[in-house]
Amino acid sequence: MCVVERGGTLGPVDSLGRRYLILPDQVMKAVSADATDDEIKAEFDLDRLVHSPPVGLSPSGGVCLDGPAAGVTLDYVTNELGDVAIDFDGSLRYQVTSLGDERRPAELRHVPEGVEVTGRIAMHTRFTRD
Repeated sequence: MCVVERGGTLGPVDSLGRRYLILPDQVMKAVSADATDDEIKAEFDLDRLVHSPPVGLSPSGGVCLDGPAAGVTLDYVTNELGDVAIDFDGSLRYQVTSLGDERRPAELRHVPEGVEVTGRIAMHTRFTRD
């Protein structure tokens, strides 16, 4: 029997006193700044909760250029060169190689298994095609 761990990524508190939680199915939920990690994990049935530092997001999302997720577009992705996005199950890792702007998405390249990740692990996501 294969057990799959459910993890979420929790962002910093915004100017309205909320934090955003990104769930494994790429759904974003607003969470009270006062909620504890245990409360959040219980409410959303999570095994693991990762705290994300403040991250600048690409205004146009991102696109995976190569590897198993080639062509997959992401609505939310870090916009810092060298930052790494990891699939919630840890199987895929992509590094930002070109910044996005209002007209084009950030570009990400696959980091194959066994290759050391040199950038900051900035976010967790799900690399799936719609």
